[in-house]
Amino acid sequence: MNLLSWIHNLNIKIYVKHNDQSIVNVYAQVLQFLQNSPNYNVKALRESSESHVADPWFIAFALVHNFTIVTFERPVGKSIGNIISRPKIPDIATHFNIQTINIFQMMRVLDLTL
Repeated sequence: MNLLSWIHNLNIKIYVKHNDQSIVNVYAQVLQFLQNSPNYNVKALRESSESHVADPWFIAFALVHNFTIVTFERPVGKSIGNIISRPKIPDIATHFNIQTINIFQMMRVLDLTL
């Protein structure tokens, strides 16, 4: 199947709900992790907690529903003295044991073509 057909045939029945308590609880855990981790600075927490930033919500949603996150972001990684102000989804997802892949990996897994 090609990617365009696959997208048109999606029957999405699950949406990120900002009032779902299980998602809100994990969202709070994501922000708590950013606050407590020595690898992230205050800017990382402040920007991640802004209402228009979706990354912490995606991570919470993926954890609650045991989903894989598809992203082109690459992990920054952790090293001593490496203070990060822009958290990357793969780094946070790894902490919460959430799998991440890029769209090309997803297409291989789903046997999709362009």
